[in-house]
Amino acid sequence: MTFIPLPRMSEFLSNDFMLPMVINAQVLSYGAGIPINEVQAILNDEINITPEISQKLGAFFGVSCNLFSDIQSDLFKRENVSDLQYAYL
Repeated sequence: MTFIPLPRMSEFLSNDFMLPMVINAQVLSYGAGIPINEVQAILNDEINITPEISQKLGAFFGVSCNLFSDIQSDLFKRENVSDLQYAYL
């Protein structure tokens, strides 16, 4: 059986949103109205997505305002339940 490690929020934000749009942390910070130190902390997995940050990211990327907080919540639940730490391949 092969296991796939859970992604980090930084991977999701970077790989699925920032890289395809060719934007960096400074552009995201300015465009979404999130302080650069918070954007960098998210990209370094040092802080979690708050509902306020999720709203700002959702508005900036044109997706649901709950998308990022829902993913953060799901990842948190999976990290804290040993049977769900890995997705099956």
